[in-house]
Amino acid sequence: MNLLEGVEGTFPEEKQAMLAMIDRYLALPPEEKLLFRLGRWEDTLPSFDDLTDPVLRQRLQLAMKEMSSEAGGGVGKLITELGDQCI
Repeated sequence: MNLLEGVEGTFPEEKQAMLAMIDRYLALPPEEKLLFRLGRWEDTLPSFDDLTDPVLRQRLQLAMKEMSSEAGGGVGKLITELGDQCI
């Protein structure tokens, strides 16, 4: 799974655009990062901008809440473990 699917290009021409996308992810608050990771793992969230879709966002938040109760609150760890199984 490629977490930041949009990071692509050639060096050095597109270096700044690629770094900007990485910086945008790193600047997200922790809960937003989890939502994004979950959406990417589900293959339902191709880009950051899709986090603003209210229907998709609500679905991801509900899934995260359900996973949180099942995982004892360790949603990030669970997403990492699920991703590792795909490798």
